[in-house]
Amino acid sequence: MKKLASTFRNVLLIDLVHPREAVLMARELSNIRLLEHDLTGALAGLQRSLDTGAPLAVPSQPPDFLDDLQPDLTVSANTLSTLPLIPMERLWLTGRYTDSDLEDYARRLVEVHLAWLRALPGLRCLLTDLSWISAGRNETRAANPLHGTPLPPPERYWNWMAAPKPEAHPDRDVVHTVGGILLESDGH
Repeated sequence: MKKLASTFRNVLLIDLVHPREAVLMARELSNIRLLEHDLTGALAGLQRSLDTGAPLAVPSQPPDFLDDLQPDLTVSANTLSTLPLIPMERLWLTGRYTDSDLEDYARRLVEVHLAWLRALPGLRCLLTDLSWISAGRNETRAANPLHGTPLPPPERYWNWMAAPKPEAHPDRDVVHTVGGILLESDGH
């Protein structure tokens, strides 16, 4: 965060919940602002659907809470693959939705976030998980954390050992393939 503060005049960090360390550090840096916000715009509508039984809907447009900002650089870091996790868990726990319903919902959340990024001015950089791999001695499982949403090829990619055995599983390592992508605007 200190590197961001020394490189840019104004820095806005947006997350559903900021870690305590980030909050404390931001207090020391006058040009860092933290904003807690649901980047999907879906959680409020999701709760209404769960409470009332209304049809499940994903916002069709990107969030408009930053309409007045004109960023030179927007970085979506480690966000895209995690956006659907909380809503999908809430929906799954109801037992009312099929796996196909959940996958479709998650894919639409990812697509809305990408549309929002592409609509922003300035340079847009996406750092995201491209695949999740669970590798054991006799078995390897792979998952698409973007729920089939196509992306341009990454400028760079790397493997991150997210949870070596036995941290998450007694007999498997969890590896995330992460990519860095410069996004074109909606017009391209």
